[in-house]
Amino acid sequence: MKQVYMLVTDNQSAYFLATTAIEEFWDTTKPILFLGDWCRRYSRKSFWEPLAGEVLGSPWEDTQRFHQANHYVVDVYERLLPVLAEALNELHDVKHGMRYWRIILGPWLQLYIPDIYDRYMCLQMAFDKHPNVTSTVLSEDAWVTPCDTLEFVQLLKGDAYNLQIYSRMLKLLGKNFPQKSIPVGAPPFIFRENIKKQRILRLTNFALRCIAKIRNLFKAGHPIIFRNSYFSHIVELQIIAKTFGTVWPILGEADQISHMETDGTIRCRLDNLLPAKNDFEILMNKLLPIDIPQSFIEGFNAIEHASQHHYPDKPKAIFSAVAWYYDEPFKQWAAASAERGALLLGMQHGGYYGSLRFFPNEDHELAITDRYFSWGWERPTFTQKVFPGSAAKLSGRKLLTADNRKQGILFVANSWPRYLMQLYYPPTQFNDYLLWQSRFAKTMPQELLSKMRIRFHREDFGWDIIQRWMDFCPVAAVEKWDMTFLQSLDTCLLYVCDHQGTTFLEALSADKPSILFWNPAIVEPRPEAQPYYDRLREVGILYDSPEAAANAVAAVYDDVERWWNETDRQAARQSFCNQFARTSPNAVKEWANEFNLIAKGDIRPSSISCS
Repeated sequence: MKQVYMLVTDNQSAYFLATTAIEEFWDTTKPILFLGDWCRRYSRKSFWEPLAGEVLGSPWEDTQRFHQANHYVVDVYERLLPVLAEALNELHDVKHGMRYWRIILGPWLQLYIPDIYDRYMCLQMAFDKHPNVTSTVLSEDAWVTPCDTLEFVQLLKGDAYNLQIYSRMLKLLGKNFPQKSIPVGAPPFIFRENIKKQRILRLTNFALRCIAKIRNLFKAGHPIIFRNSYFSHIVELQIIAKTFGTVWPILGEADQISHMETDGTIRCRLDNLLPAKNDFEILMNKLLPIDIPQSFIEGFNAIEHASQHHYPDKPKAIFSAVAWYYDEPFKQWAAASAERGALLLGMQHGGYYGSLRFFPNEDHELAITDRYFSWGWERPTFTQKVFPGSAAKLSGRKLLTADNRKQGILFVANSWPRYLMQLYYPPTQFNDYLLWQSRFAKTMPQELLSKMRIRFHREDFGWDIIQRWMDFCPVAAVEKWDMTFLQSLDTCLLYVCDHQGTTFLEALSADKPSILFWNPAIVEPRPEAQPYYDRLREVGILYDSPEAAANAVAAVYDDVERWWNETDRQAARQSFCNQFARTSPNAVKEWANEFNLIAKGDIRPSSISCS
């Protein structure tokens, strides 16, 4: 049979590819192909819904393909890191080892590789389905290079920088599409401490100055340095006092670099670093020289200078929960100190750890630290490094327990960037997550909905979540962030949570009556964690559907005390907390003993309580 090839000439026939939610880059005179749901802001439904556009599916809907992608990006990371480290050593005329560069580059690379792999696979799906698709791209004069890892993350949350990523890819793929220019930038996320915390911080600073003066009389240094330890200010101060200043926090911020002009000549030396195995890796080799943050290239020496002025010269050990990610001066100082023999001590800082099958943050922290303190779990492949103990974040907190005299339901919700940042939780699954919230609200009795307040995540990421809730549940009250989570948790009768973040661990460890629900198909646990979650299901704390959770809330609300205090339920909660949210009434003493042993050079198995 003779094949007939059709040449598309009708302007209305070729699909237009909308890569982001920036509508001024859409050509609505053509049929629209949305690259993903991130293009369609809920608040703009009246504009895009009449367009009747097609939404491309996700590359990660197939479970096997998703698993393969997770393994693949790790493989690319481990192959790229050594060659990039060697190139940066040569560029900066230094001789740092792989661990140094893993500490410096790892947080950025572990986001960058899966991010651009996801964007590349989405574009490939679009062209496979509609080869003649057209688009409008961001002009080259608007492209930006992130200042550091934190700015890269902030940019990645927004539409403009993702438009830049897609535009650069399309150009490298040989697509000559029309161009437009808009500013690319993202305001930093500002965290405002409440007044009570500011007072505690001032008290901490005063106490530290007093302890420092006494310790200086004995000419004693501070062998162990804290940076963002995740202990509360009060608990941290108690540990400092018990160790007589053996541990010491570094407060304040080192000087940060500001934007500078990128040096194209230097960056060209990073071209084609990785021996490419496929078309994606060829593309990545071309993208990286422009995308790599200035903190690793133009600003590297300035950051080193700032770190030397802000941090002590020769610590024996460095302890942190979160500074490993976005604090560039800290990372340089910690990496250099480790090369001089300092111990790096890590601490879990939230949910997901010890539970998820794929969790890059945990892998990175275990890879760079000498000793890692979990909130109770162990990891078979890291038995000599992971030490389960009392959670820093939970230390010193009071039990809340069941109390029928209290009123109301606290529903804590989550949010996630519209554009993929890590493969373990693709944004396409967030639509299902939001649908589950709607199903929960529709199942709840109206009289209980009026007693429920919803605590949303600080960042909406463009999902318009509050507007969605007001549309399907207008009677629900929205809780503001002028009240801390712990204050809100204390005042409610029942806590409800629909995700595996940190707050459900905080609630269970405080013995707060809790009902949990999430989609087990979205959050895949590791085998050793599964029995603990199954036990919560057996006793009616964790549910696998929003309807079952809503019915459970209705069933227990009138007598939460009796329900929550049943023996089997409490035993399941305590077993779970011992594994994932461990606390101890002697936490301060145990931590002080642990740090004293480390300061003395005793690196025997941890002295933190494992019971």
